[in-house]
Amino acid sequence: MIEGEDDSLTKLYFNRSTYVEGDPLIYAVNNSGFRLAGLSIDIDDPIFRDTGAPGNGAYVLAVDGATDQLLQDISITGYFYSALYEHNAGHFTSRGLKITSRDMNARALDQAGTSCVDCLHDGVRVYGLAAYPISFALGTNNVLRDFRDETASSFGASFGGETKSRALSGYGKSTIHEAFNMTNCADCILDGFQADLDNTSIDFGVSFNGDNTGVQTRCIGTNIIVTGSANAGVAIANNSTGNVIENFKLYNCGLGAGSDRSVFVGAGETTPQYDGAVCAFNVFRNGDVANSSGTVPYGFVEAIAPGRTNSNNSHQNVTYSGVTNIDSFSAGSNSFAVDPPALVRTATPTLLAGTANPTGSLAVRYRRDGKRVSGSALWSITANGSATDYLAFTPPVPVKAGGTGIRRLGGAITAGSQSGIDLWAELNSGNILARATGGAYPGGSSGSSTGRFDFDYETD
Repeated sequence: MIEGEDDSLTKLYFNRSTYVEGDPLIYAVNNSGFRLAGLSIDIDDPIFRDTGAPGNGAYVLAVDGATDQLLQDISITGYFYSALYEHNAGHFTSRGLKITSRDMNARALDQAGTSCVDCLHDGVRVYGLAAYPISFALGTNNVLRDFRDETASSFGASFGGETKSRALSGYGKSTIHEAFNMTNCADCILDGFQADLDNTSIDFGVSFNGDNTGVQTRCIGTNIIVTGSANAGVAIANNSTGNVIENFKLYNCGLGAGSDRSVFVGAGETTPQYDGAVCAFNVFRNGDVANSSGTVPYGFVEAIAPGRTNSNNSHQNVTYSGVTNIDSFSAGSNSFAVDPPALVRTATPTLLAGTANPTGSLAVRYRRDGKRVSGSALWSITANGSATDYLAFTPPVPVKAGGTGIRRLGGAITAGSQSGIDLWAELNSGNILARATGGAYPGGSSGSSTGRFDFDYETD
């Protein structure tokens, strides 16, 4: 045990002459009640760092098979495979841990093992370069609190295979992959996380996902802010069931090359690692998405690859600005959106007629409430030409097959030779088709007219 006295720091300097190959510098194994406080370590020798598998001795601090241990106010700087490697240590606590890595292959805080139970890491700070700045794996009921990752890292903070663990109040700025990731976790929580990215990454800002070795299930991400993610700001992907990401704000996300979404859900990976994946019953709710106008095709995208299944995913009460299209659900089954009351979607389909189409315009305004789609379409004809028989348009969201979900179709002529006459409407070959009461052509004979289609129906 090395312990500082009266809050003073004990400083250790290591170089190759004092490093014994194959051993951690400080190793506590099966040592309950171990305490280490007020220590600063600087390893300014690249030879100490090893890129091989764990267990080869390139650790600064290694804790294995112990319980009730405490590290407090520890600073580790230099070259290493892992600064703190905690393996199967129960009831382990660290407070005020600061790690600065000089090598991109490093792991800063690496906690792993099924015996890592009820552990707490409070006030972790990671700087410099790192492959995995903060990593929790396979433990239960662990807590990462008040953490900050400012590395130029491959991945940000991550939970892998954790159960009932929590990450509370964090900050990340990964430059390649996710700023925070959960994989194959169950009943875990991310609460209060800010990702500050630079639109050069190739992955999501915050993501939940499973793979062919496990399922990401019943996890919650809440109170999340992501800025500048090149791909989707928040995502639930691949083998994931029953997860929720809520109370989130995204700014300028999904603007990187090849990205087409700000929010993503689905088993969209094409690699064999995700064969048979099921992405279902996942929810995004209470979010705000603001992006550069016209640069992002979709605010929300559900995607699927062959051999995978998407179903019953939803985004609810999410507002979007600066996106070309609000959502795309074409790949899912029974997936849906619930629009916030203030959200009005727009579309400008072509105004059709029984013969040649008239010259004019059509402006559709509508909202979605799960499977229900309701709104109105305002039409204006400036030159009727040879158009006859009926007026029609393609609805912004397809009507349920066979028209079984129609609640109301109708409307009225508001100006022209038939002003004031109601419209009678029906579904025909997927289009909403309307005639004036009595079967007359609603465009009239004066060469100009305006009117309104009303619709309220269910989609598949």
